[in-house]
Amino acid sequence: MACDIQTGQIHAELPLASGDSFERAMQTISTANFSLPVYDPACPKDWEALTAPWRFWIVAVLDDGTIAWGGIITGRSRDATSGVVSISCSSPEDYLDRRYTPAKRFDQVDQSDIAAWLVRQAIPDGVPFLVDAPRSGVKRDREYNDDDAATLYKRLSDLSGVIGGPEWHISIEWQDRQKQSAIIPVFKCGTPRIGIATDSPQAVFELPGGLIEATLEERFGESEYATHVVAAGGGEGEDRPLSSPMIDAARENAGYPRVEVRKTFDSVTQKPTLDTHAKGLLAALSGGVQVFTLTQKLDEYPRLGVDWHMGDDVRLVIDTDSLKIDRKIRVVGWSLDPAKELVKPYVAQIGG
Repeated sequence: MACDIQTGQIHAELPLASGDSFERAMQTISTANFSLPVYDPACPKDWEALTAPWRFWIVAVLDDGTIAWGGIITGRSRDATSGVVSISCSSPEDYLDRRYTPAKRFDQVDQSDIAAWLVRQAIPDGVPFLVDAPRSGVKRDREYNDDDAATLYKRLSDLSGVIGGPEWHISIEWQDRQKQSAIIPVFKCGTPRIGIATDSPQAVFELPGGLIEATLEERFGESEYATHVVAAGGGEGEDRPLSSPMIDAARENAGYPRVEVRKTFDSVTQKPTLDTHAKGLLAALSGGVQVFTLTQKLDEYPRLGVDWHMGDDVRLVIDTDSLKIDRKIRVVGWSLDPAKELVKPYVAQIGG
């Protein structure tokens, strides 16, 4: 469907074919490509206006009315001989990376309020986001300057990167679930997390069962693993503040070689804040990254948008020769292939 970027109203249904799977992940920009056969009788005569870049959303909806993916049209390519127009789209997070952060100082302000302020800077003359950011009780100091040339997306990423920082995600939702005539991008922010947290998840992925495939990938690549982390602030040379080194002493003492990561936070000038960033990085990287990739049919239980959503805890039960698991995990994204009617939830391990 083509939806107005300002009002969210559906303008037309388009006979689009997807060139790839749709991908979504928390705090992440994703893209999708579509093909529009303009010779198709179902193609509206005003297709050119309806696919104008940065004027319309393209929204993919499942048969049950669940919105599977939505993005802004960012490019268009026309093949003069085939009669097919290629359309490129980007998820709503990309718009936050197209707007710059104005000057603002926060002294002991709730981090959810800071996140909400950042997103609201994109609303005037921009995209009308709905902001859902309950107070977290966590106070932060931040100082943003015009000359830093930092986008709203970068500031949000920095804010969520500290220990105890907020999680966030932008979902495309119906303005009215019953009418299903208009959509709205909803910024959801939560501390310590978004989604349903429970010790007894109702959604259960099983193999043998509803799952077709399941893999566990253990990553220790660049920016995915470190035993020694330093966070750097803005500035140059001796004027550039650094955090204290944060070290996984237990791992290094057990015989693992030191692996270093440094990350810059341009807007940070205070060492205590940099120390917090460094601690957060070490906590995220010291054990590497474990990623479960699951594959199942769209219409099999548990169903996307019905039984599980972004950030939810779910249960994973696998009993095969190479992988035996029965534990709680958490959905942090997904890939959806509409042509094959498959969905691949991306999940992260919770606990041991």
